[in-house]
Formats: sequence, C-alpha cells, structure tokens
Amino acid sequence: MRNAASCKDDPGVTGVKDLKIRKAEPSDLDKIVEMQLSLQEHLENSNPSIWRYTREKKELLKQDLEKQFIG
Repeated sequence: MRNAASCKDDPGVTGVKDLKIRKAEPSDLDKIVEMQLSLQEHLENSNPSIWRYTREKKELLKQDLEKQFIG
C-alpha cells in the first residue's frame, strides 16, 4: 500500500496534489456515514466471519460518528 507522500510525485496518480486534510465539518457527516457503511459492507462481504453491524448500530451510526468527528 502506498501512502499519500509516495503518490504525490507519481505521474500515474492524478488528483493527489489537490487533496487537503482538514477537520470534519457538520456538512461532511452524511458522506462520512456513507463511507463507513460502504467500508463495513465491503468487510462483511470479504469476510463472512467478521462481526457485523446490527440494525441498531446502523441506526445509531450517524450519532456515533458525529460525536467522534464533529465533537
């Protein structure tokens, strides 16, 4: 796996120079939830033995992530 530092000078990797790391804002929350659910779905599909999100966890995910990222 390559890190951002090694990718920024690689001509085959586009758009990396335009990336910025910043603190999450409230307007980012829906996208963060979407990304987390997509990652979890990928993990569950890749590994049938992995601990799965319950319906309740999915319902509380937005609140949990808001506490973690927004404060």
